[in-house]
Amino acid sequence: MNGKKRKITVIVLAVLLGISLPMALYGAAAAVSGDSILLISKDYIDKVLMPTINKKDGDHDSKLAALETKYDALLAKYNALNEDFNDLLTEGTGGVTAVSGYRSVKIDAGKALHPAGENAQCIEVILQRGNAKVVFPIDTQGILDASDGKELMNGAAVPKGHFLIIPHANDGRAIAADGADVWVLVRGEYTIE
Repeated sequence: MNGKKRKITVIVLAVLLGISLPMALYGAAAAVSGDSILLISKDYIDKVLMPTINKKDGDHDSKLAALETKYDALLAKYNALNEDFNDLLTEGTGGVTAVSGYRSVKIDAGKALHPAGENAQCIEVILQRGNAKVVFPIDTQGILDASDGKELMNGAAVPKGHFLIIPHANDGRAIAADGADVWVLVRGEYTIE
């Protein structure tokens, strides 16, 4: 019986070793990598995962296109409202715009910004973008550059970021866009001609 017990013991140990050794090796590999190892086939990727990914990409593309359409519509509405607002500011003033505080104003190429209004008050101007020059038919007077404390005469380049004061309406003093459109900050009554 010793021989039979020994055979049974060897067979049982072999079976246990056959089952426990792969499990021990799998557990050791998982402990070393920190992850459990998951194998998937290329067929599973091609038939299951890729269609799901492609569907989600298509959904995102359609959502992005819808957002771009909404953005374009909102931008068109904004531009229309901005034009209406500008029209309201000048409505009933004979083209003269009066705003308290500073306002960002575009001077189109070939146009000039002049003080205006019944009170003939001065206006304050700061050049933001573009190139502008002083316009005044009298060569002995100009526009005050309060930043540098000097007077800019007819034809002088207007420096960017400088605080300018145009002292009177109706005497021809202005700043004109020099070659291309210009953006300025303006406070006071003005007109663009």
